[in-house]
Amino acid sequence: MEKKLSEAYDFLDNTIQSSPNAIMCTDMNGDIIMWNKGAEDTLGYKASDVIGKMNVVGNLYTRSMAKKVMKMMRSDQYGGKGKLRSCPMTFKRNDDREVEGTFPPVSSMTIRETRWHPLAFLWISVKCWK
Repeated sequence: MEKKLSEAYDFLDNTIQSSPNAIMCTDMNGDIIMWNKGAEDTLGYKASDVIGKMNVVGNLYTRSMAKKVMKMMRSDQYGGKGKLRSCPMTFKRNDDREVEGTFPPVSSMTIRETRWHPLAFLWISVKCWK
């Protein structure tokens, strides 16, 4: 069983890390807990510089954008509660340049331990340009 779990983890990790799309995951406070190579290439931050060390709010996007996204994720209008099918966003790179996505730039979902206990948010940003 342990070998199968390890193989499943490795498969998923390889899939996420090899994606050209920026994929990041934050805990419920906005602290980054996962960051792939696509996010490194798009936003210029190395995973080792952000995982457990950076909060997305105020660093990658504004507090007002965070509030807007959370409001959308709590609504049924954007893919159902806990999901966000598409949301135009502007991210700030490590060199302070902005990166904008085109349709659909960002999809997001809530990862839950139980129905009532959310654990994290998963962000996938596609078609970004500088």
